[in-house]
Formats: sequence, C-alpha cells, structure tokens
Amino acid sequence: MSKKKKKIALQSGNKLSGRRAIYLLFAAILIGLLGFLINASYLGLSVPFIPKGLARATDVSITYLPFVPKTSKQVVTRAFFEMGRIKSGEHVFNLELAEEDNGSKKTVIAPKIVGQFREENGELDLAGEASVDGPGGDKLKINFVEKDKFLYFKLNNVPNILGLDFTKVGEDWNKIDVDKIINQGNAKVRGDSDIKKDVKGKEDILYDTLAAEKIFEKTTVSSEGSSFKYQIDLGESEIDKIAKVFFPKGLSQLKKLNLALFIDKSSYRIQKLEAIGEISSLPVSQTSGLSISAPETNFKFSYQLKEANEKLEIKAPEAREIESLFSLYLLVQGGKKEDPANLIFGATKSLPEFGANFLTIERLIHVLYLAPLSL
Repeated sequence: MSKKKKKIALQSGNKLSGRRAIYLLFAAILIGLLGFLINASYLGLSVPFIPKGLARATDVSITYLPFVPKTSKQVVTRAFFEMGRIKSGEHVFNLELAEEDNGSKKTVIAPKIVGQFREENGELDLAGEASVDGPGGDKLKINFVEKDKFLYFKLNNVPNILGLDFTKVGEDWNKIDVDKIINQGNAKVRGDSDIKKDVKGKEDILYDTLAAEKIFEKTTVSSEGSSFKYQIDLGESEIDKIAKVFFPKGLSQLKKLNLALFIDKSSYRIQKLEAIGEISSLPVSQTSGLSISAPETNFKFSYQLKEANEKLEIKAPEAREIESLFSLYLLVQGGKKEDPANLIFGATKSLPEFGANFLTIERLIHVLYLAPLSL
C-alpha cells in the first residue's frame, strides 16, 4: 500500500474513532440523564433545572413498564394524564351537607348532578339532571341538554327565587339560543377550550403544591376490586396551602379533610373521588364583639366517571323555543305588577342582572363538566 493510501486510511480511521467517541459520549449523557430522571421520580425530588413536563412524562412512562414497582406519585400522575385523554363519558357528582343535631347527623341538603358529555372540536355537548331533595320529600329537578349552541331545559318543583316564578315555564322541554343571549347582552364569555386551559392552569398549580408538600408520599394504598384506593387525611396547614390555590385568603373554616382516590388498575383512569370533611362554626353576625354561630357542618363529596370514551350520542329533545332572554324574564317575573308598562320597564331594569346570572350558571355547568378532564 502506498504512503498516500495509508494516510487516507489512517485519516478515515481517525474520523470513525472520533464519531464513535461522540456517539458513546452522547449515549453516556443520555443514559445518565435517564437514570437521574428515574431516580428523581422514585425519590419524589423536584429538580429546578428539569422541566416539570419532562418530570411528569418520566412518571407516566414508568407506569407503562410491566413488573416494575410504581410509587403513588407516578400512578396519580398517570391517572391525571389519562383523564386528559377522555373525550366522552358520564359524570356523577354528589354532595351531602349534614349538621350535628343532638349527637346525630341531620342532612341539610344533598344536591346531585348526573350527566353525559362528548367533546368534539374543542367544544362540549352535554346532557344531565341536577336534583336536590327538598323538605317533605319534594325533589327539585332540572334536566338540561346543550347541543349546537342551544340550551334545552326542563324544570320540576323549582321554587320561587328572588321573586321569579319558574312554575310559569312549565314542566315541558324549552330551548334558548345561547349565542343569541350573549349577543343580546353584549356579554363576553369564555369558550370550552379557554375554560379547559384556565382549569388546567389551576390544577397544575394544585399538582405542584401536592408534590411540594409530599402529599403523594403520605397516602395509604389498598386494593378494592378493579381499583387501587389512595387515601390520605389532611391537616389544617396542608388544607390551607391547598385551598389557597383556588382561594387566595384560604379556607380557615375547613378543619378536616379526608381524600380517597380510586384508580383503575388497568386503564389508570380515575373511577371515583371521595372527599369527607368538617367545616367549623361559621359566624352569622357580630355585634359588640359577640358572634352568633351556625352549628358545625360535615360534608361528603363524591365524583364518579362512567362509560369513559364510549360512543355516546347527545340528542336534543323536542322543545318549545324561547325567542329571547327578555321573553324568558317576562315569563318568570311573577306577574306582581298588573300594569303592562310597569312590567316591561321593571323587566328592562333587571334584565342585565338576570342575563348575567343565566350565563354564569350555563358556564358553571361547563366548568363542572370540564374540570375532571383538564388534569
């Protein structure tokens, strides 16, 4: 071999050795980083220079590995991730408030909301039933459907509220164009995609707070049927820090809180959430340093997810259309004013407040339905 060929061969060998060294160095750095992320995940460490998204992705990735032990934080992170992928299903919300009465609990109110949903193109079609057991066994019930920008509703046993007589609406289905109400009131409302972003922002802060307080590490885990149950009792200081995520001044009245999260063993979706707590005496009035307090109240909140990602169809019922917000307000105003002119002027005066309340309730339903899906 000539000297020239030997030189070229030597240079080629050096280039290959140099590339191999770079590849090995890159692989070593990658393996080291991966090992660091895995260790941080298992130890529950929050490292400032590691992006939070990458840390959560590591937690989620570990749960996909078979025969590998998983921490509570890893499983809960995966559950949050799976909830964000749900596009249809059925929500069940229950709340029960009870007061102590001669040593026994007396139920004050127990609202319940059950309903289906389907997300398409960033917007939500939904249907449901909200009910509250009233005194004497009467049940207030509101059925609702929202589809293609129309809100359908049916009212049963709805009492007079602020002088508004809802019995005049009747017990059949009615519908009203939500966009028309927004335009008539010159209102600015947030769409479902914006609501989801806002809720997710708050829930991201909540997740970071739980991680910082080592809440995940304090949970007890048990097996219940097809689910793992993650349970924890929170103290006042922990409750205060968590409450400040949503209420800047905190919730000093909330003294006890027990949380239980049921996560499906195979799909990692949240099947059920239970929260049981106690609210301390609430000051009703204060005069000259004296306060009158309401009795302590116990509450139990539960949430269930059913038929996740099943093929659900939200159907719009046959309904009478209410042409405008003004027409609805005139219908429920109560008829106390006999003079039609006074009736119309009175309605005009109170219409903006009525419209704002109507849209607030309509948007709150969307917030309620979107909250579990924004994790």
